Formats: sequence, structure tokens, C-alpha cells
Amino acid sequence: MILHDLNAIFVHVPKTAGNFLTRDYLKRYSNDTLIATGHQDGVDRFEVRGEVTTHKHMTLSEYSKSLDLRDAYVITSIRDPVERLVSAYFSPHRRFRLTARARFISSLAALLKFDAKIGPDAYREEEIIMEAQAFREFVREQLRFRDYLHGYAEAKGLFLLRKDSPLQDLNAVLQFLGRSPFDLPEQSQFINKANYQLSDSQQADCRQIVMDSLHAADYEYIKQLEKDAIDLGWKE
Repeated sequence: MILHDLNAIFVHVPKTAGNFLTRDYLKRYSNDTLIATGHQDGVDRFEVRGEVTTHKHMTLSEYSKSLDLRDAYVITSIRDPVERLVSAYFSPHRRFRLTARARFISSLAALLKFDAKIGPDAYREEEIIMEAQAFREFVREQLRFRDYLHGYAEAKGLFLLRKDSPLQDLNAVLQFLGRSPFDLPEQSQFINKANYQLSDSQQADCRQIVMDSLHAADYEYIKQLEKDAIDLGWKE
């Protein structure tokens, strides 16, 4: 999302409180628009479109094709890589599947080149089961933090929002940029409404799968991000 009024780019890494931040706070600084597509409800699940923004989870490299990063700040939120990937595996959008009838209409529309207008009622919700092999394949397909933020060093500066205190960190960003901070709600921490439960052994298996993947390097990468980011008062 382009935050036009802050001269910044928000890089929304999936499952790092980005929807919460975008919907309730960041959208007021942007000319980009929140829209609902497919099974999305437009509130908790939505997409983002704008003159440059073509999808919600655009990488910084994608933005750099249209924008000079030297003229903008970069804002992103961070989270433990294992937690992020487990949360992404159970993400609500993965539970929705097109019905057989909707798949047929969609295929026919693609063949005959007409707009099928597939709406929310064309989807059915399915339960997601944690299976080691399925999770391993899922992890292999996901972009890493470094994939989303490649090129951040070219920007005017990098701001990091920690997932456990995104609003406090966002207020620190606003103050740094000379803007008025938000009045924080009584419960100012982001509450993750997890829709899954894992046993101790499943949690251990998931951690091992991530640590055996390319995502393990994200732990060191996040340390580098924290080192390079503009100090918002929480650096050691």
C-alpha cells in the first residue's frame, strides 16, 4: 500500500497484523482502495488496489518498478517466522474452495472470454488439517521476509512495527514524521484470533520443518532489519 500522505510504502508481509493496521489505521494516509474479491467480506478479508498497487502483498521489488525508493520510507511489520508460517497455513482464505458448479462456470468463462462474476456464494468452506507433508510443501511455496523487503536499503529509511505492539510502534513512526499520534484504545495490543490448536508435538514438527527450510535464514534477516531500522525507542 502506498501511504501517500506519509511519503511511505507499507509492505504487507502476510500474517503480521497487516490487515488490522491497513483497515483501522493506515488507509487514512493512502489513496489506495480496499476492495472485496471472491469470498472476501471486505472487512477482515480484503484486497488493496491503487494506481501502483496491484495486490495487497506487493513486494518492495515490485513497487520499485514504478517508484524511486530513494524518495520514500518503508514501513513493515515483523513476526516470528515459524509463528507467521503456521498462521498463514491456517489462514481463512485457504479454507474457501470454489464449488464444482462455480469451477465449471469459471472455466467456461475463461474459454469463452466473458466475466463470470463469481461471488461469495460460489465458495464452500473446508477444514484445514495440519499434516507435516502438506505444511512442508506450503512452506516451500511461501515468500520469505527477505523476498518482500529486498531493496529496503535504497529507501529513505525503514520503520519496523512489532506484531505484539503495532499501534505503539506506528505512533512512534507518526511522531518521527511530524504527525499526530492516534489515541490508543484501552486494549492497544493486537489480538490474534487463532482459529487452530496444535499439540506440543505438532508445534515441534512445524518448527523443525521451518528451520529445515530457506525460511530459517529469516531469523538472521530480521536481526539485520532491526539493526538497520530507524530507532523508535525500543532498540537495545
